[in-house]
Amino acid sequence: MSISLKSFKNFTIASAIALGGLVACAPKQPDLRETEKPYMSKKSIELLDTFTKEKKEEALSDTNYVKFATDTVAVPAYLETQMDKFERNLQQSIKENMPKTLVDSTNVRTYYPSMKQYLEHTKYTYSDDYKDVVPVIDNSKFYTRTSTDTYVPVEYYGIPTSK
Repeated sequence: MSISLKSFKNFTIASAIALGGLVACAPKQPDLRETEKPYMSKKSIELLDTFTKEKKEEALSDTNYVKFATDTVAVPAYLETQMDKFERNLQQSIKENMPKTLVDSTNVRTYYPSMKQYLEHTKYTYSDDYKDVVPVIDNSKFYTRTSTDTYVPVEYYGIPTSK
């Protein structure tokens, strides 16, 4: 049985493409399991309860708010000293989960001096589908990946923008 060099190259390329596709489909979130003992100080749990209550009342008391996404967000072990980090994590999660609508597209021509030529590409403009987004944390459940970290489920509510 002889294999030609051309068929071996084709097989190698096809295998690399298939393997790349499998790696690209890897899950975004780590494998989380529910825990009864979160890796957080008591003061952090109390602060999270207060933060949760304020946001929940804000989103659920107004009938204009609509739930549009859910996620899990990491909570620092000492939330009382790292509240700004936690809020940045929430804002990043909102940005990643925000549904967007294509508003406009323009063709742009850019000169690349190293290639000594112009290349054309399309630039897309998007707008957010929701405004005044409020994260609502479900602090009745805690999740962990390694027992030294804590994640909480978050639901995002926002007011739909007019289309």
